[in-house]
Amino acid sequence: MHRNPQKLIDDGFHLTPSLDTVATIMALPNVEGEVEALGVFVASDGPVPEVVGMDRAALVLAGFDASLGSTMKLAGSMDPLVVLVGVGSSEGLQEADGSVWRVAAAAFVRAVPRLSRLAFKDPQFETTEHAAVAAQAMVEGLCSVGTGSVA
Repeated sequence: MHRNPQKLIDDGFHLTPSLDTVATIMALPNVEGEVEALGVFVASDGPVPEVVGMDRAALVLAGFDASLGSTMKLAGSMDPLVVLVGVGSSEGLQEADGSVWRVAAAAFVRAVPRLSRLAFKDPQFETTEHAAVAAQAMVEGLCSVGTGSVA
């Protein structure tokens, strides 16, 4: 590097290093051994996904209300680490723009800042169109925070 007395910032400095991050997106039938963290979407109403292993009363007692963007790491779940991700009311899950999924995915990434191999437990969608919109929004949410690879 050549020193320029009027230039205080190194030529190699990036204002937005996350733009240099390359995300790898994959659909896997089984993520065991492939990922470091598994995001499980939980609505604030309706049934709690079986993988959680707790009922809603236990989640509320632990401080997790499943509001949009809330997260809770499940202690003792280490391969992969299970992270509950709140998506708010189940009524908003089928929104045409996928904003709920974008916010939830970004919250998941922020909950595990030191991990780079992430996956979501696939939510159930009413139609293929809803699934495609949600998948696109989840990728946007993940990439907006900047992560290594997503399954």
